[in-house]
Amino acid sequence: MLKILGVGETGERIYRTLLGVASATAGELAELMSTRLDVVEREVTALTALGLVSAGDAKPRRFSAAPPDVTLESLVLRRQAELAEVRGELAGLARTYRDARRVQSSDEVIEIVVGAEALTERVLHMNRTARFQHLGFVKPPFQAIGLEDTEALTNPEVAYRTVFDREVMAYPDFLRALRAGVGPDDQVRLHPALPMKMVITDRSTALLPLVNDPAAGPSAVVVRGGGLLDALVALFDHYWAASVPLPLDDREAAAGPGPSPDDLRILTLLLAGATDAAVARQLDVSVRTVQRRVTEMMAEAGVSTRIQLGWHAARNGWL
Repeated sequence: MLKILGVGETGERIYRTLLGVASATAGELAELMSTRLDVVEREVTALTALGLVSAGDAKPRRFSAAPPDVTLESLVLRRQAELAEVRGELAGLARTYRDARRVQSSDEVIEIVVGAEALTERVLHMNRTARFQHLGFVKPPFQAIGLEDTEALTNPEVAYRTVFDREVMAYPDFLRALRAGVGPDDQVRLHPALPMKMVITDRSTALLPLVNDPAAGPSAVVVRGGGLLDALVALFDHYWAASVPLPLDDREAAAGPGPSPDDLRILTLLLAGATDAAVARQLDVSVRTVQRRVTEMMAEAGVSTRIQLGWHAARNGWL
């Protein structure tokens, strides 16, 4: 009962014992309660400070309990006054807490990375620490990670979904590097015009470029949590849905009659906006070969234009 007034369990036992006797020395209390003498002496000193116990001047000192109806009422009123004072401070404490959290949250949600070396290390760190998913927008120019580094970024325990900008078609070894780096469960798509580069791991951390300062080098912002991250994930999902799946080998070719894997690659690259020359460069064939295969696919589909060919491919599940 007295705990709320700042009296411990042993102190309350001493007070209740003294209520039942006229007075007692510390030694008598220790014997009555089967408690060590030093503990009793410490507790009666604390009870005396609270006004619950009074001590005589004779030696050995005898202790007696103060009237509970007077003393305890006084302690209750004192505690109520203290609680009222604390309550008056709550608003200021809460405001201080919120201000501190706001500053801390800003530091935790947004981080700026400056310099090519630091940016490369951060991209690699995000890849190494990804647990289940790695999302990416990839477009030139390559500063932190080049196309030749694709294989080094592959983690077999992580599902990769990557959208490449059509500009990568200017790199002659793009498809070769991609085939060497992707895993069997990775998905890649091509889009005519991505808005930016971006990496998102586990839908919890995103990295996107800021500016490329000639003096300081490239910089990027790291976003962790909050509405901004939700918007970036939604942006990725939007562009992913609007991109063209890129078949990389025979496992993605349709069974039975239909385009060959090479023809699917030609069709996919064309639908993503690549020119005949860019497609020929990626597949290491001539422009005439690309045009001939497109004509053959149009004939097989029974259409007369490339637009109709794309519509037919989508309707019949070629892509």
